[in-house]
Amino acid sequence: SPLKVYNNRPLLIGQDFGLTPAAVICQISPRGQFRVLAEVVSADMGIRRFIMDALKPVLAMEYPDVTPVVYGDPAGSQRAQTDERTCFDEFIDARLAAYPAHTNNFAARREAVAFYLTKYIDKQPGMLIDPRCRTLIKGLGGRYRYRKMQVSGTARYTDQPEKNEYSHVCEALQYAALSTDMISVEIADVGEMPGRLL
Repeated sequence: SPLKVYNNRPLLIGQDFGLTPAAVICQISPRGQFRVLAEVVSADMGIRRFIMDALKPVLAMEYPDVTPVVYGDPAGSQRAQTDERTCFDEFIDARLAAYPAHTNNFAARREAVAFYLTKYIDKQPGMLIDPRCRTLIKGLGGRYRYRKMQVSGTARYTDQPEKNEYSHVCEALQYAALSTDMISVEIADVGEMPGRLL
């Protein structure tokens, strides 16, 4: 069933860039559960058009009373050769607070997601995903994967996942999960809580 939105808690938006930008809109519940509320995926679209035509309409229609904070791929801090602007500049121009994730290391990104996938909070999974997030669910179900290498003998795989239509939204999720050790979250006394939350 659709996930509840907490109007008194910020939205965490994980953002992957490139010409197939993708975002996941998340929240941390009052009990510390990581909740993926929505995904915004695209193809053949620059970041400015993605923000204005895809992401901002979703935020305005579905979450008008909730403060969004964007955490994205640190590569988005690189200035374009055409106009010297960065992807984060585009978010600022669109009046969205946006910050680069503190690392782009794949192992750190993977572990940030695994941290929630392997926890139980109040007898519920540490991460819940709204059923509307079809691309993300398919990606986490096996389509975001390592590429098998063409070598003889024992099967070998690349050390980085292959880029495909599922990789962008899955990597956006990683940046959102990484952000939870960069924000202050008020948590009630619930016993064993995720150590990454400040």
